[in-house]
Amino acid sequence: METYILTIDRDLYEDEYNYLQGHIPIRTLERIKKFHYRVDAQRTLLGNTLMRYVLYKRNLKHTKQLIFSSNSYGKPHLVNLPNVHFNISHSGQYVVCSVDSMPIGVDVEIIKPIDLTIAYSFFSKIEKEYILNSDPGESLAKFYRIWTMKEGYIKREGKGLSIPLESFCVFSLEEDNNTVFYEVFQNEKAVCNICASQHSEPRNIYLNLDALINNYVKILKDYRVP
Repeated sequence: METYILTIDRDLYEDEYNYLQGHIPIRTLERIKKFHYRVDAQRTLLGNTLMRYVLYKRNLKHTKQLIFSSNSYGKPHLVNLPNVHFNISHSGQYVVCSVDSMPIGVDVEIIKPIDLTIAYSFFSKIEKEYILNSDPGESLAKFYRIWTMKEGYIKREGKGLSIPLESFCVFSLEEDNNTVFYEVFQNEKAVCNICASQHSEPRNIYLNLDALINNYVKILKDYRVP
């Protein structure tokens, strides 16, 4: 299991932006062009780029074409590489992509002040007690920890919000041998968690924008992608 963490440490230059747009599907490009703010379009473009870089890199020795499809809930998967599972998430300056041999879900969230009573609506009783009974200085971080774990689980299952957030408890899921949560990182700015389907040695790979673009250009040449 590998997780690639991109920190967007600057804006894309125009030639970089145009180059990356030339290596994404038309449908994704059309969605990007609908964003009102450049920062949102850039984040989505980099999410798709990071995903493709990770998948190309993982399968470089096979140099198989990446053929994508999606289930009825919109979760993407690889048609011709059924044993390669991936998931992406982005928030603020972070873009994250996790890949494994079994279904996986990842969620990253920027930590912002929030009315913690929202936990009453979306969290189970045990989760609410875990958050609301904590020290004031820890409650916000605990809220986002549980939130990203729940989002990671929903994304792993690939059924979208047809699984209500309040319908399950992450602490109960941790007792299931087929559900494992890993914390990718948590700092004062953001938190990221993975929901995996197996116990595995997690490996985190950190990239900045220059590293991603340079590596992506090189791997496209190895794949002989124009």
